[in-house]
Amino acid sequence: MFFRPQSYAYTRVDDPHHEMFGLNRYLLKPVDDPHADVWRRDVFRPGPSDGNRPYVWLRAGFEDALSRSGKPVVILHPWPSGLVFGAATGASLPALAGAALRLLWAEQRLGKSRGAIQLGRLGVAGYSAGGMAMWAALASNKQRVSEVYAFDARGAPSSAGAAIQWFNSRSDTVLRMTGGYQLTANEGIRITIEKLAGGPVSRVTATPPDKRAYAAGSNPLWDHVLTFYPQLRDRGDIWHQFAVFGGYVALPGPFTVTFLQRFLQDSLF
Repeated sequence: MFFRPQSYAYTRVDDPHHEMFGLNRYLLKPVDDPHADVWRRDVFRPGPSDGNRPYVWLRAGFEDALSRSGKPVVILHPWPSGLVFGAATGASLPALAGAALRLLWAEQRLGKSRGAIQLGRLGVAGYSAGGMAMWAALASNKQRVSEVYAFDARGAPSSAGAAIQWFNSRSDTVLRMTGGYQLTANEGIRITIEKLAGGPVSRVTATPPDKRAYAAGSNPLWDHVLTFYPQLRDRGDIWHQFAVFGGYVALPGPFTVTFLQRFLQDSLF
């Protein structure tokens, strides 16, 4: 279950929506066509109506990451009204997710060779302001949620204690975090978990660990997206964007291993 800002503006679910940018930004991957709309590419460029301001909402490629991970996972995107996700953040989340899966099965979108289908291992993820809903969903479903992917998720400092307690409550939990604004909070959570465990714990990662990972030469993919705007390198708001569409030390191109793909590959799904 992936919680994200409703769109590039925090509009209500019942407001008019004339394009699918708010969903496509996360689902689709960048294209190589130099004539494509600027936000469909994999580098920052001037936007069509933003003057000289780079259009920074690059595509995150979630659909491609899921496919290439090889994991039998369905990603559900609840659509909020502003920043309110309703029942999706409460105790009914597992039931809602299970019902969505059964509907997809009934329409033969998944599990085509199975006689029935049910919700298995449950994970929650969140990006930016969607992080507040993600942490709330985790708090409401601590015994049911097994994996958490926090993409520079707001609320990390205030939710750190609860996240650590949840992680240590079972041996099958997985916590993956990316950072821009939340670098310090994420690393603090990881360090605390490993201190309590008495050593490294592979099931928790905070990447990048600090701002040095955004320095020139540290990540070819990060350098690539800044090709036309090197002056953006030290801006936290740009790191914040990379936290959802970027990846580990990875080469640019159509087969870039994004954060999400790596999280799924290393998951217990």
